[in-house]
Amino acid sequence: DQTYFVPSTVKLRAPSQVIDDAEKKQPLAVYADITKREEFKTRTGTQKLENVPLYWVKRENVSMSVNSVTANLDIRARDVTYEIASVPIFKETPAGLEERFKVDYTASITNVKVTGPAEQIEQIRNGTFKVKAVMVISGLNSSTGDRPNSTDLKYELPQGVSLAPGSDRVKWEYRLIERER
Repeated sequence: DQTYFVPSTVKLRAPSQVIDDAEKKQPLAVYADITKREEFKTRTGTQKLENVPLYWVKRENVSMSVNSVTANLDIRARDVTYEIASVPIFKETPAGLEERFKVDYTASITNVKVTGPAEQIEQIRNGTFKVKAVMVISGLNSSTGDRPNSTDLKYELPQGVSLAPGSDRVKWEYRLIERER
């Protein structure tokens, strides 16, 4: 919401064939080259960068009404990764299922890696936010006895936090054991 460029539009001057070819591939756009600016490595929040050079995909026989802009950017802090030693797993079952069956499962999962904004990760670290996983059992597709079933774990995480890329800890096994009557 707080990122914008001044000026916000730039006029291109190029042979019509060059512009026509470019429009066929994608909408016309001019880019601000912010790749070499050190401000992104150390600062966060709203930043104003003067004299940011512009470029267009085609550079030959092209001129622009301006060659640089002022970039007003909202720079977000880099996400951090954290490993939670143990997350409790709660079960959610349909009404009456646990009267007929015992749900046998491991009630916690270890070494869960999450990633997100440093402030939210700190809430997990210091215990302000208690992460939990929920195992939803529909009962309709589950087998009973020694054959294991599996279901997706749904993690309750702070806003902006997610499982770290490559995390394979989303399926969980359980068994339904018929209760004696």
